[in-house]
Amino acid sequence: MGPLDTPEEAEGICLETLCFQELRAINDLLGLEYDMFYWRTSDGTEVDFVLYGSGGILAFEVKWSNRYDQRGFTGLRAFRKDYSMAKCYFLYGGDQVRQEDGIHILPLQNALINLPSIMDTGQFH
Repeated sequence: MGPLDTPEEAEGICLETLCFQELRAINDLLGLEYDMFYWRTSDGTEVDFVLYGSGGILAFEVKWSNRYDQRGFTGLRAFRKDYSMAKCYFLYGGDQVRQEDGIHILPLQNALINLPSIMDTGQFH
């Protein structure tokens, strides 16, 4: 952290790094052979992690907040518009499991525990 960074700014970056490390480790451990990408449009719309491979396309947006609103889905919705076959996941600090517009909304703790299943089968258990 730099002298002007707030703890909240660092928490989000640390959480994304943790998720990246978990995605990478599971991908390697299970031999899933996904290629990992970051997706961003020319207008700045983005998705944190996109995995592409023989298992399909998985897209993950990660938020530290324990609440979410429709703005949090902007990147995943834009991505689904271009890649309708993708399975999209919104991971956040809350506790509700939901699905909206084909986007799986998952609590971080549950999602991290279930990442092997999500990545291998595309299913959350």
